[in-house]
Amino acid sequence: MKILLLVEDGRTQVVLKPETPHEKAVCDTLETLPNTYRDEFYQCQGGYTRHNGPFSGPMDQVVSGYHDKDLVIVIDAIPHDPRGK
Repeated sequence: MKILLLVEDGRTQVVLKPETPHEKAVCDTLETLPNTYRDEFYQCQGGYTRHNGPFSGPMDQVVSGYHDKDLVIVIDAIPHDPRGK
């Protein structure tokens, strides 16, 4: 499995790119967690990684092979509590 750490606009996301059927099954299980979604990331010239953007609806998921997409886990920072709690 390839893993991409994407830090952008104050948001941290971990992208899991499964390469085997077992890894795809693991991503299917992890997808049930909150703050996850499917997206498609790919390599382009110069070694950069690009993505196509999140899906807009259920039809896109069926037509474009939704479960073959990479799994994105969003990790937002927990706001600091000024009361120290």
